[in-house]
Amino acid sequence: MLAINLLPEAPGFIAKTVSGAARRISPFRAEVPSSLEVITVVPAALLGSPGDMLYWNRANAEKWIGQGEADALQLKHSVANCFEGE
Repeated sequence: MLAINLLPEAPGFIAKTVSGAARRISPFRAEVPSSLEVITVVPAALLGSPGDMLYWNRANAEKWIGQGEADALQLKHSVANCFEGE
């Protein structure tokens, strides 16, 4: 499975507090079968501030796309191996 995680951690104190509280009270617990190989693509750095996420502009979008391409290139061999037959 290929997972793309654009927001591996909540940006800012308030968002971290709210998401942490939601995780603690939620009964949902994700379970991944041991037979499933998971490759996760995660940005090397946060994509910006909370304000950047709310107020998009062309320069930020181009920067995010470029960062995504660079992050994906680092994992391209692992991803290609996912789709090979066993």
